[in-house]
Amino acid sequence: MMTLKDLEKVQKTFQEAGQDYQVELESGKIIIVGPSDIVSSEIGVIFSWLLANWVYPITHKLS
Repeated sequence: MMTLKDLEKVQKTFQEAGQDYQVELESGKIIIVGPSDIVSSEIGVIFSWLLANWVYPITHKLS
C-alpha cells in the first residue's frame, strides 16, 4: 500500500524530469494522470458551454 510520502516522491521525480504528469493516491494506489491534450480541452469547453446553456437558458427571443 502506497502512502502520501510515496506519492510526493513520485510527483517530485516527475517534476525533476520535466514531465507534466499529475499523480493521485486512490485506495493506496498511485494513479498517474497524463497532461491534457487539445482534444480533451475542446471536450471540456463544449461540455461547459452546453451546461451553461442548460443552467442559463435564453428566455427571450433575439430581435
